[in-house]
Amino acid sequence: DGVPGLGDRLHPRDEVGLVVFSDNVTMVSDIKPAGTISEDLSRRVLQLVSGGGTNLHGAVCRAVEIMKRDEPASGDRLNGIVLLSDGADTTAQISETRMFQTCLPPTSEVGGAKIFTIAFGTGANVDALDRISHVTGGAAFLASADTIDQAYLKISAEQ
Repeated sequence: DGVPGLGDRLHPRDEVGLVVFSDNVTMVSDIKPAGTISEDLSRRVLQLVSGGGTNLHGAVCRAVEIMKRDEPASGDRLNGIVLLSDGADTTAQISETRMFQTCLPPTSEVGGAKIFTIAFGTGANVDALDRISHVTGGAAFLASADTIDQAYLKISAEQ
């Protein structure tokens, strides 16, 4: 059936991409118009399985890099990154301090993007995710399997 609200909340010309992370960070789908990839993207998201380590800081830096690269010439587009995580980084490939200093410097507009975090899972590190969203002017949400669709709807309303 797809990701709840994905097809309903995105205009066909809205652009969306997907980066997943465990031990490594992988670009699953390049940023493209939602009308051309929403069904495929919904299917891919539903097939995701948790496993391995968590390279959270590397994923944040990669997503910011992608957004900066994809930033439009005109400033009339709203950019956002949705980060679904338990807030832990188990790989230590990039330290939290380095992430904030190099990828999320204070008062920056991360490639014009706000990061919206969704703390997911029992014992999620809500504080870490709050700090990431706060520095980019985004918002932080807490969700379970039963409320994840509501978190995505709230994020779409933020934009």
